[in-house]
Amino acid sequence: MEYDAYRVDLEELNLGPRDAITMPKLELAQKDFQSQREKYQSVRDGLSVKVKLLQENKVKVLHKQLWLLHSAVAAHSLSCQNFLEQNMRQAGERLNTPSVDAPSWLEES
Repeated sequence: MEYDAYRVDLEELNLGPRDAITMPKLELAQKDFQSQREKYQSVRDGLSVKVKLLQENKVKVLHKQLWLLHSAVAAHSLSCQNFLEQNMRQAGERLNTPSVDAPSWLEES
């Protein structure tokens, strides 16, 4: 924002008349503008480096999160498989043990 303010001041002085009074102001405005431009460029360069680092970090973080999600889904699936196998064994055992109750009318025929 400061850079733009100095730039506008310099442009206004460049549009005005060039006499003995405005020339020192124009030179001072040019120096101030150049100083602000250098600050702006250094901040912009630093920001672009930070953005690149954040972009790289984002990819790494997303990769790790996807890996954790995959591991959680795999663990859940294994848990479900073990639960189903256990229930199938129990059901098989119950079906194989003879019933103490009287046979149903369907089994009598």
